[in-house]
Amino acid sequence: MILCKAQHAQKIDKMVLPGIQGGPLMHIIAAKAVCLKESLDQDFRHYQQTDPEQCRDSRYALARQGFDWSREEPTSSDCS
Repeated sequence: MILCKAQHAQKIDKMVLPGIQGGPLMHIIAAKAVCLKESLDQDFRHYQQTDPEQCRDSRYALARQGFDWSREEPTSSDCS
């Protein structure tokens, strides 16, 4: 799903649709509708604002435990 201002919609439609649009999958359409509705809730907005802080705090806590952020894949010793 691409959300944009009206001035960009026609250009995006020409680049994207119908080539990679796919079929009308009703469960995907319903899931997007639910996500958009939830994003209007104040609790979601609060979560969205605090999530980066929580991620940073988790990263620092894991780093203090010795987790090496330079590797892409954790090893079994990282998870023990």
